[in-house]
Amino acid sequence: METRPQTLGELEQVYVSMKKHLHTPESWTCCPILKESVVDESTYLAIYTMGPWRLQTSWARLMDWMEPFAKKGIIYSVGDGPIEGRGVLHFTLHQCSLFGSEKKLYDGDFLKPLLKQLAGIRILFRGLLVTPTGIALRGFPSTYQSLQKIMSVRNVLISAFEKDGIPFEPHYMNDICHATLFRWTSAPTQEMIEYIQKSIDSWSECILADITPYRWSFGHGSLRMFSQEITELTTFWTPEKIAHRGLIDGPKHEIENSITTITEWCRQGKASEIDIWWHQGRFWIGHDEPREPVGPEFLHSEYLWIHAKNPEAFYQLQKLSNERGWGLRIFYHTDEDYALTTTGETIILPGLPDIEGWTYMMPEMRDIVPTVAGKICSDFS
Repeated sequence: METRPQTLGELEQVYVSMKKHLHTPESWTCCPILKESVVDESTYLAIYTMGPWRLQTSWARLMDWMEPFAKKGIIYSVGDGPIEGRGVLHFTLHQCSLFGSEKKLYDGDFLKPLLKQLAGIRILFRGLLVTPTGIALRGFPSTYQSLQKIMSVRNVLISAFEKDGIPFEPHYMNDICHATLFRWTSAPTQEMIEYIQKSIDSWSECILADITPYRWSFGHGSLRMFSQEITELTTFWTPEKIAHRGLIDGPKHEIENSITTITEWCRQGKASEIDIWWHQGRFWIGHDEPREPVGPEFLHSEYLWIHAKNPEAFYQLQKLSNERGWGLRIFYHTDEDYALTTTGETIILPGLPDIEGWTYMMPEMRDIVPTVAGKICSDFS
């Protein structure tokens, strides 16, 4: 029985084993129908997400690199399509049926508890992978915990489908986290092949994009994933839950901002909002006032949302993050409706309408139930 990678090192090795050097036009598989304007009927059942995508500045350089062979194929980009010659960039958790399978209507509610387990995962797309049909982005979950969640859900899909009486007939066992970037619609020239093989490795350490999905779809997709070719059967909103000051069972001032609790949440791959002060020449944790000193290493975690409680803390946290290359997620606010983090997220303060993909802060303070927020920070799990 095939097994999926359990560590990021094992995932890297899978990509290495897939490395191909296809040196002749006959080595590549083309799909001419993708260039036609007709709707692609060769659909399949799948679990997928359209993002949200966050493209890095290197993306524009990648598009320039791909320009020489764009007329020979279809490029996938962010958007709803159809854009002439473009498909819609997406990440498929797993294909569930063969291409061209019958479009049956299924109730996908049985997937809800599984997909909830993926709340908060983040996938970095680093480097490119050559396949017989084109080029894909190499995806790497940002943490060991995110990788474990993805592979764990994939491992139980067959039993979940069988239990609900739905056939599970994937085209292949998905053991990587790729996203299709380009497919050939006509055979590449020898010159194009040499161009690709000469420079493909130069992208190996370049981070091109990342996603933190909060919306998953179960339905029929196509090779292009044009909007008119997609039939969504069920949509799942999976906002990440952020423990406000490390709390998940309601306000408890005596234990909020507990170093022990927050450290344990991070170890489990769970996010926490914490309050940090700059006082007496060092960092302190505490809400109403500096309560306990913390060292810089404590702050170095992807799972922390660091609320700078005084301007000096905001300055020192940014300085620390920049000097060590940590990319800390920091925010500071007074009485604004919205606050921006240093990593680009938007926080909605209590009482305002929620906005798709943004982070809602303490909805229980105004008896609001966010329906489209990408993340929710609350005292309650």
